[in-house]
Amino acid sequence: MKKIFIIILLPLFLLTFSCSKKEYAEPLQRVRIAFLNNDLHQLAAYVALNNGYYTKQGLQVEVAGIFKAGPEEMSAFSAGEIDAGYVGLAPAVIATVNGVADVMLLAQVNNEGSSIVVPSESPLTASSLDSADKKFLQLAGKKIAIPGKGTMQDFLIQRAIEKWKPEPAPSDIVIKPPEMLPTLVNGDADAFISWEPYPTMAEKDGRGKVIINSGEIWENHPCCVLVGNRKFVEDNYDRTARIIKAHVEATEFIKQNPDKAVVIGMSYTGLDEGTVRKAIEKIKYVYYPEPEGYKEFLSFLIKFGYIKQADPESFLKRFFDEKLWKGF
Repeated sequence: MKKIFIIILLPLFLLTFSCSKKEYAEPLQRVRIAFLNNDLHQLAAYVALNNGYYTKQGLQVEVAGIFKAGPEEMSAFSAGEIDAGYVGLAPAVIATVNGVADVMLLAQVNNEGSSIVVPSESPLTASSLDSADKKFLQLAGKKIAIPGKGTMQDFLIQRAIEKWKPEPAPSDIVIKPPEMLPTLVNGDADAFISWEPYPTMAEKDGRGKVIINSGEIWENHPCCVLVGNRKFVEDNYDRTARIIKAHVEATEFIKQNPDKAVVIGMSYTGLDEGTVRKAIEKIKYVYYPEPEGYKEFLSFLIKFGYIKQADPESFLKRFFDEKLWKGF
């Protein structure tokens, strides 16, 4: 399992570990939180840490891991190393259904935020192809790189195939997002789909061009979520509610202070201002859970054999406990 541990001497995290008795009179309660490395979908995690929202809620946060991929984070949940974490909906659902981990949904983190990218010199970038369906039909029989089977990006391609019916349907290859642009440039793929900031980075590089944003395939589709270890949640409802409150405050901050959010995103990812600003414009930061979207995605996972779940309704009822959202 690969994970990156935080050194608490780093200035960016000093606020997280500080305690102000003026803000919260009782002793801070420990919570172990994780998220993915350099993922702007999870900007709310960076904001909550940077702005001291966990401390405000009486929580002493330990950053238990910064992971390169969702499945790695779910393995850490399984090992009991994490109490709550920001992760993609896909690895959270697949790991829980398959018994790798047992997590509960605490909040939505973002909608949309992925894009299909082609080489910058591709005819698909022509202005005459002004609609998503026309552009996607030009990918008939082409090879599209996806970050993994059963991912939201895999689902978006399959949904686009069902929606626009290219003949023949494009095929896919699995490539890690950091390797997608080189794969595109050397001709081993005709297009790729990934989450931000990789599409924006490809355009900034000058060798890639975004042709379809994921919202054009499925408007307001869910993507990243905040989940909690089931045992932790059931034993600590009050502490869990405070985690959710910190997340809600961080999300509202992003929406109300986009320029400040860009600066925080730059600090935590090391990306330049232009890339962060353009990338987060494509991401819809939200927090209220959206069960209907989860239901559609779960149906896709069952249909393509990624999970075996006889009763999606029962799973979703166990996955999302509405009691956690009383009072919000």
